[in-house]
Amino acid sequence: MDQPDSSSDTFLVKLRRQLDGAPAAPIALAAELLLVNMAPLVPEQIGIRKKLQILDEVLSWAGLDAATIDVDLETSLTGFLHGGQGFLNHRWARFQILVLLVERIAARPLPEQEALLNDPWALRDE
Repeated sequence: MDQPDSSSDTFLVKLRRQLDGAPAAPIALAAELLLVNMAPLVPEQIGIRKKLQILDEVLSWAGLDAATIDVDLETSLTGFLHGGQGFLNHRWARFQILVLLVERIAARPLPEQEALLNDPWALRDE
């Protein structure tokens, strides 16, 4: 976050470079945030297999097993949003927002974290 990569490389190449040498936990978190980032997109933009392939690639950077997605969750990966070219070109910006949100929530005491995560309206306001 503090050292943006302004090269012309792809999002995943930049992400891998930024996560190089990181422990497994932050890499797994990055995969989870990418899942949240990509899930809304319709298959015409990123299909379910491609979404899973991206998750598997990121998890492999830490030597983690391929993503196992529950059948119910896999159905939700079908997506509902045609984000357009801007959505794809600015994937990094949405990823950054998700990282900042996780940092903000993690900085709170555990009871506040749980309350926030159990209240979708409070989480939205956050």
